Amino acid sequence: MTLTNYLYIIVIMTNTIRYSLFSLAVVFSFSFMGLVIADDSESECPTTGKYTGELRNAMDATITENPSVANLPNIEDASGKKENAKIFLVLVATKLKSTGFNATAEVLNGNDNPSTGDIIALWKEGDAKMERYDAIQGDPQKTIGSASQTIFAGLIPLNCTTDGGGKGCKCESNVQPIDAGSTFTERTIPGIPEGYMGLDQLLVFFLNWSKYILGIAVFVMIFFGGVKWFFSQGNPSEISKAQDIIKNAVIGAILLLSAYLILYTVNPDLISGSFTLPGIKTVPPTNNQ
Repeated sequence: MTLTNYLYIIVIMTNTIRYSLFSLAVVFSFSFMGLVIADDSESECPTTGKYTGELRNAMDATITENPSVANLPNIEDASGKKENAKIFLVLVATKLKSTGFNATAEVLNGNDNPSTGDIIALWKEGDAKMERYDAIQGDPQKTIGSASQTIFAGLIPLNCTTDGGGKGCKCESNVQPIDAGSTFTERTIPGIPEGYMGLDQLLVFFLNWSKYILGIAVFVMIFFGGVKWFFSQGNPSEISKAQDIIKNAVIGAILLLSAYLILYTVNPDLISGSFTLPGIKTVPPTNNQ
C-alpha cells in the first residue's frame, strides 16, 4: 500500500471522526436544553418527600397509643368513604402537630375533590407547599394499622384542603427531586470497578484525543496537498487532485472549529478537559458474599 493510500485512509477516518464530533455537539446542545426545560417540573413534583420519616414515626406512635383504632377494619361504605381510615389519620395529624408540624386529613385529592379518608398532608411553617401522602392501602383484609403507608403523592398548594377551596391539586410528574444548587438529577451507575473510567471520564478522554487527532490530520492533509502540488510538474490532473485534498482539509478544519465553538457554548469544561456529569455518579461494585 502506497503512502497516498494511507493518507486517503486518514482522510476517511478524519471525515468520520469530525462528523461524529459534530453530531455529538448537537446532541449535547439539545440534551442541555432539555435538562434546563425539565428543571421546572422537577422542582414541583418530586417522587420523594422530605417528611416521609416523620409521618411514619407519627403513624407508629398513633398505632401504639391507640390500639383500638389501629385494629379497626380497613373498610369503606357504599359511597366509597373510609371512615375508619379517616379517624386514624386525624389522630396522626394531631400527633404531627404536637411535634411541630402542620397536618390535615381534610386534604383534596388530585381531582380537587375531598379525600375519601385515605390521604394526609403535612408541612412546616415557611414551606411554600405541603406534602400529600397516600396513607392507607386499599386492602380490606387488613386492619387500619397494618394498612398504613407513606406513599408520597406530590407537593400541592397549602389551600388544597376541604375548607381552603384550592385548585390545581394534581401533580403528574414522576421525576427525582433536584438538590439545591444543582440543575441535574443524580443517578448512580453501579458496577464500575475502581481504577476504570466512568462515563464522564470516557467522554472527556474521547473529546480531548479527538481534537488533537483531528488537528494533526488537518495539518497532515494540507501539507500533503502542498507537497503533491509542488511535485505535480504542471500536470493539471495532479494539480486538481492536490487542490481537492487541500480544499477537503480546509473544510475539515472549518467543521472542527464549528464543533469546538458549539461545545464551548454548551459547556466550556467540555473543551478544557475538566468536564464532569453532576447527574451521574459511578460507584465500585459491591461484593455479595
